[in-house]
Amino acid sequence: MIQKTVIISGRVQGVGFRYTTYNLAESFDIQGTVQNMPDGTVKIVAEGENDEIESFIDTLADTMQRYITEVCVDQRPATKQYKTFEIIY
Repeated sequence: MIQKTVIISGRVQGVGFRYTTYNLAESFDIQGTVQNMPDGTVKIVAEGENDEIESFIDTLADTMQRYITEVCVDQRPATKQYKTFEIIY
């Protein structure tokens, strides 16, 4: 298991990005969070198997491509602190 932190830039706040992310995450075997950041980006932390996280990120990028200008991904070992996938408000 791994953890990927994904920072997504663009017009990603105020367009339902977190809710779309949350709904898509339910279709994948991943745990983690999604939240709006003060700088206008969206931060996703996802834990699971690499292939599952990659498929999730690819599906999200395809679904929300018109709003995204940049995707930055950082990978590290999973912390196993997440039990579900949720939105942080």
